[in-house]
Amino acid sequence: MKKLACYILIIAVLGIAFAISEATANEKEIMSKSQSDRTDVFSEVKDEGMPPKGFVDLVIKASIKTHLEGYYILESRESLHGKQGYPFLINIDGQAAIWKIDGLKD
Repeated sequence: MKKLACYILIIAVLGIAFAISEATANEKEIMSKSQSDRTDVFSEVKDEGMPPKGFVDLVIKASIKTHLEGYYILESRESLHGKQGYPFLINIDGQAAIWKIDGLKD
């Protein structure tokens, strides 16, 4: 019985370590992708109308589902889940932009 408990503890510790390392790797990738290498790929336009010749309008629609704020007991107060202004990282051919969009609750 002690061996089984020891194996379960080892597996749990390894699982937690793996989850933490994956989160760190994802954060590093996001940070590297948020750096712009170029600035001539796209420009944000606020006014509506026909784009100039040689340009097109690109509309990006995304749907994400997150849990509500405070759903998990040990969740950080800085967590963006369940809050307005969820950030999106857009990186097109080396030009990056971070947009904070107020979503709609479903």
